[in-house]
Amino acid sequence: MVKKLLDKYKAIPITVKASFWFLICGFVQRGISLITTPIFSRLLSTSEYGDFSVYQTWYNIIIIFASLNLASGVYMRGLVKYEEDQERFTGSLQCLYMLTTAICFGIYMLFQNRWDKFFGLDSSFIYAMFIDILAATAYQFWSTRQRVDFKYRNLVIMTALNAVLRPAVGVLMIYIFPTHKLEARIYSMVAVDAITFGFFFFSIFTKGVKVFTTKYWKYALAFNLPLVPHYLSQIVLNQSDRVMIKSMQGSDVAGIYSLAYSVASIMTIVNTAVINTLTPWMYKKMKKEEYAEIGRNSIPILILIAFANFCLVALAPEAVAIMAPKSYYDAIWVIPPVAAGTFFIFMYSLFSRFEFYFERTKFMMIASVAGACMNVLLNYIFIPIYGYYAAGYTTLVCYMLYCIGHYLLMRRINKTLMHNTRVYNVKVIFGISAVFLVGCAVMMSLYTHMFIRWGVLLVVCAYFVWKREKFISLLKMMKAEKKGKKA
Repeated sequence: MVKKLLDKYKAIPITVKASFWFLICGFVQRGISLITTPIFSRLLSTSEYGDFSVYQTWYNIIIIFASLNLASGVYMRGLVKYEEDQERFTGSLQCLYMLTTAICFGIYMLFQNRWDKFFGLDSSFIYAMFIDILAATAYQFWSTRQRVDFKYRNLVIMTALNAVLRPAVGVLMIYIFPTHKLEARIYSMVAVDAITFGFFFFSIFTKGVKVFTTKYWKYALAFNLPLVPHYLSQIVLNQSDRVMIKSMQGSDVAGIYSLAYSVASIMTIVNTAVINTLTPWMYKKMKKEEYAEIGRNSIPILILIAFANFCLVALAPEAVAIMAPKSYYDAIWVIPPVAAGTFFIFMYSLFSRFEFYFERTKFMMIASVAGACMNVLLNYIFIPIYGYYAAGYTTLVCYMLYCIGHYLLMRRINKTLMHNTRVYNVKVIFGISAVFLVGCAVMMSLYTHMFIRWGVLLVVCAYFVWKREKFISLLKMMKAEKKGKKA
């Protein structure tokens, strides 16, 4: 029996096998972080939990300026574009990110006191943050290369190692330093990243690749500099709520809101894993101009994402009860709009991949910045009136507008660069979105009626089990694709 299963596993195409393990990677990395949330929500006060979340928000903002997100869209796109010169392309971009990080650190040091006051963080936290940025970005370059080349073994090992050590060392340090819990949480996290990812940083210097290639630096900067406002806008939409809530209502409330986001990150795990698996496949389909296949496979995937988000909304009261003590219970009312927002994040990703592939990054900035500015404005207006609950709904509305903006940009690309090929059926996508939002509203109205809520959820789950064959067929999506390089 075991031998038969092993033989079947070995016979699976490398693309399908790699896609499966990359999906597992995403679940391991974020899943362990999610599983340990109940531990940290009990070890840290709501105020400390809120301050830690604010630190993470600033980290996610600063890393965009420091690394220009070079390990993200431009690198994956470049690996496909410069397939014959991947080593030199990789080395050039890695050295470029180190230069930009050094420049940002120098700017910080010149006006250190002002920056510390602006961030609301101790300078030692900022030092640690830059160390983490150097190590984590080097790892991002390496992991992206593994995904493009369908090499999954080492990626799974490194992901699991870091995912386990981060919370384990964090808990240990909090117990050792009970009077400095926030510092123990942050420093332990940075130390683990520096140790586990440090190898990838230093390996840059051992490969002997050319550090400066004019063509690649120009390409990367022209591609990614217009995307900096876009990436910042994503952070504003994702995380600026916490900074504004802390400023307007205090760290305690920011901690409760952050807990709701942590629960909703269950769906971020799914979204990220699925889109990371699909992106290289989508790029290769675009290269072959097989656009119809992208659209055909997107609908069932979108339905699955909607179903998964719906389940999270339905189970929000139980999830919060597991994840945190009673002091966080009000977080259940924030989870529905936040979870619904993650659905539109995934939908946006289906549209934006065309903008990345056809290198129309300047146009992306318009939709992204508009959505982020709208989010800040709405938060500024409604948080003082309705409290932190409003932040979840303002973010949802902005994600919907954000999604519409990127769809319109994609349609422009369809018309000008793809012979007016219509990839997605917008009526079907609108229908899925409408049904999903209504379903979330129904589940939220039933939070105080547990048995009815569970009954509705079981009926919906039964329907998906009945239709499971259609969704299982998605596994065949990658089989028609080019085999890829052998892992």
